[in-house]
Amino acid sequence: MRAGENESYLKQYYWLDGGTITVQQALLGAAALTHAAVEALAAANKVLIQVPQGWIALELRFYSDSAAGTIDIVELYAAATSDSRPDHYRHFAQLTLTVGTQEYGSNKFHDTVVAVSNWLTNKGTVSPANDTFGSYVFNLHGHGSILAIASTKGSTTLFCDYKKV
Repeated sequence: MRAGENESYLKQYYWLDGGTITVQQALLGAAALTHAAVEALAAANKVLIQVPQGWIALELRFYSDSAAGTIDIVELYAAATSDSRPDHYRHFAQLTLTVGTQEYGSNKFHDTVVAVSNWLTNKGTVSPANDTFGSYVFNLHGHGSILAIASTKGSTTLFCDYKKV
């Protein structure tokens, strides 16, 4: 390797704050999957991640202000959309999350992640179910917007972080 060249495959990526969900949201029907409808959802009902240009894959992790054993169900949607080129979202995964005991500040990570997915390629859960944090990893396939809602919310507040993979 020549001096000045970067080994980008060795680069470390850090967790970013995706947002919080404090209000349960029913599954979105066809009329609610437009760019405008998703943008109009109340902030308390959603985590909306605008993926930086060039990212190929994403990892999500969730944590909660609730007790160990609490269950949340998160629905994931993806779109190749923007304000200047509005398009529709599509549902691609349902995650059943169980709160473990590993603390993250005053909250606890979800340690069990069970995914039901209709995505395009392999995706995976890292679900140790041993009170360390679990996560969900997937290829973006060029989609630049990821929406998460909680169709079942046992937690008072559900937090979501994301990072490049």
